[in-house]
Amino acid sequence: MSLNIVYRGPKGRSEAWSKIALAEIPDLKWHVWPDVPEDVTVDALVTWLAPKGYEELFPNLKVIFSVGAGVNQFHPRKMPPQIKLVKMIDPSINTLITSYVTSSVFMLHRDHFHYLEAKKEAKWSPLPIKFPADCHVGILGLGSLGQSVASQLKQLNFKVSGWNRSERNIDGVTTYVGEEQFDQFLSDLDIVICLLPLTEETTGILNAETFAKMPKGASVINVGRGQHIVEEDLIAALDSEQLSYAVLDVFDREPLPEEHPFWQHTKIHITPHIAAYTSDETAGLQLVDNLKRLVNNQPLIGEIDKVKGY
Repeated sequence: MSLNIVYRGPKGRSEAWSKIALAEIPDLKWHVWPDVPEDVTVDALVTWLAPKGYEELFPNLKVIFSVGAGVNQFHPRKMPPQIKLVKMIDPSINTLITSYVTSSVFMLHRDHFHYLEAKKEAKWSPLPIKFPADCHVGILGLGSLGQSVASQLKQLNFKVSGWNRSERNIDGVTTYVGEEQFDQFLSDLDIVICLLPLTEETTGILNAETFAKMPKGASVINVGRGQHIVEEDLIAALDSEQLSYAVLDVFDREPLPEEHPFWQHTKIHITPHIAAYTSDETAGLQLVDNLKRLVNNQPLIGEIDKVKGY
């Protein structure tokens, strides 16, 4: 079966991925948006954002492959039922997210943000030292990324809990499931890490009500999506000392506007959406594996339940 692919994204990645794909699937035709012949029957779209009106442009489209781990930008519940949606499961993303989150946990646990502020005042102000086992870390979202982070933190002797909408079993990690166990999950945490997919249900999940259910002085790390946080509620929780610090890598508006209050807030650490990125090499291999599966009518790795949104 011949396969017609439309790629939309950076030129360098297109060259890397098409080279890998054409070496493995000789009958594949790789087209780069917007240079797509009108008479081509497009089978798959590889992109971060779908072209406007893609349903009419490509009436025989079978699948959209996201070039990243996120898929909320495609509005899964509104997609035509016959088109599959597949997220990128790139081992490089797991590695980078895990290292980013682990380093952030240690910065919070070992009070580095306190010492950064003390340095500005040339103030020698040591705080009591705690062991990792004295720090309870909770992870919102136990998909492949959440499980990787949980396992790493557990190996480093942190006390680790996780919350998910469906049941997960991770060795040495206490897990909570569903809305009925959400409050219990939050009640004893020093650090909350958000690794949730963005859905209608998870939008704004880090809000005033959630912060109030956490122990006073807890901290937040968000590497999910900026829309998970109600921004004014976060600032209020930090100003009232309900929360101690927030480490944010994702934002509702990106790049974060210069006038945004997060920039000037001393208790918010900002990084410019660099916790992870899609590797051309490893992600290319993952994409080619899925293209082969598409040709052979096999299940696709990373296919999304479009009703759930993840």
